[in-house]
Amino acid sequence: MSVIVTRTDCRPPAKADSGTASRTFGPNHRWKVLGIGVAANAGFSATFSGVPATAVVMRQGYQLDNASLGLALGLLGLGVALSELPWGVLTDRWGDRRVLLAGLGATAAWLFVMAMLVVPT
Repeated sequence: MSVIVTRTDCRPPAKADSGTASRTFGPNHRWKVLGIGVAANAGFSATFSGVPATAVVMRQGYQLDNASLGLALGLLGLGVALSELPWGVLTDRWGDRRVLLAGLGATAAWLFVMAMLVVPT
């Protein structure tokens, strides 16, 4: 059983001061933000889970022993842990969207650079 409650005594929200800029977003804005968030999460997950999935190829291509391979894969987690604080500070200063887009772009750029320069031949 559900109940629908309607209120007629609610006032409309107060208008912003004329000195402050008010932003209005279109009806599809939340879908854009969700899409960018999903893309960022997919990129991070592909990096964080995809690189260890290539461990056998990495061991063979870079002539790594098990200890060196474990160290290389463990450094992925260390990099994430060390970057948490700077990304948090930047998020406080610049906002979520800018930091998310910057991180997504930087991840894509570094993966491209690594694919071009670091892959063993």
